[in-house]
Amino acid sequence: MKLYLIGNGFDIYHGINSRYSNFCEFLNTHSDESLKLRVFLETYHNSPDLWSQFEKALGEFDKNKYINHYNRLCASVDNNSQSTQNSIDYELVEVRQNLIEFFRTWVLSLEADINSLPIPTDKTIDSNSLFLTFNYTETLQKLYRIDEQKILHIHVTDKKTATGEFAQYVVGHGKKEIIGNSLESDIERSVREYINDFRKRPEDIMQNNESKNFWEKLNKVTEIIVLGMSLGDVDIPYFNKIIENIDKNNVHWKISHHTQNDLTRIKNVFSMLQLTNVEYGTIDDFIKK
Repeated sequence: MKLYLIGNGFDIYHGINSRYSNFCEFLNTHSDESLKLRVFLETYHNSPDLWSQFEKALGEFDKNKYINHYNRLCASVDNNSQSTQNSIDYELVEVRQNLIEFFRTWVLSLEADINSLPIPTDKTIDSNSLFLTFNYTETLQKLYRIDEQKILHIHVTDKKTATGEFAQYVVGHGKKEIIGNSLESDIERSVREYINDFRKRPEDIMQNNESKNFWEKLNKVTEIIVLGMSLGDVDIPYFNKIIENIDKNNVHWKISHHTQNDLTRIKNVFSMLQLTNVEYGTIDDFIKK
């Protein structure tokens, strides 16, 4: 049996505008509130890789800049500390809620774009396989007619709403939880909780009922095809989980890369995971007829 691992490069390969830079453009034009969110992200999550490594950047927050902003605000108006703290708590909760909602709206707009794409006739994917997708879209179902029952959407929870749309998306960074201490200020606590709220929890995702049933099927896998994945730190727990459930010595890996830098990073990750019997190529190499 084959197992396909699907990353965002797979959607991009099919002409879907699913880069985080596309999400940035969406925020810029969707509404005044979405533009306000973009400004906040670029001000305080001010990583140079914000719109290329967006989820990683959610774990990087300029706490000092944020605190200084509110200290100046407090000094410039007749405001008490409790009122300021309430404003901070409200703002950070609102930012997170708005980000999740705008992200969901953006993904659903991508689904509409996928509906207009032609079915690829020059590419093939083995529909009798298992599929683990890290994407938020239904590209496999819509373009390749893959049965939903064979797909685990690792970053989608509450799979379907009453209207047939995905309900919740898991968006966030892979850093460890930040632990507070008795010396932190109220503002520092608020910022810490805000960053922790964006933390992906792969250990919880992999333990839900749907995931547990999926892992149990992997003992029959003899070939794993990785398409469009960057293999960042946040992906490693899932690879470890896969390795736990396969016959590691009898599985052939095929993994795609886009650039030479991708290939170098992927080889380093596979070396760290002590995986052998690996074939490297492009997405075309592995799915083109």
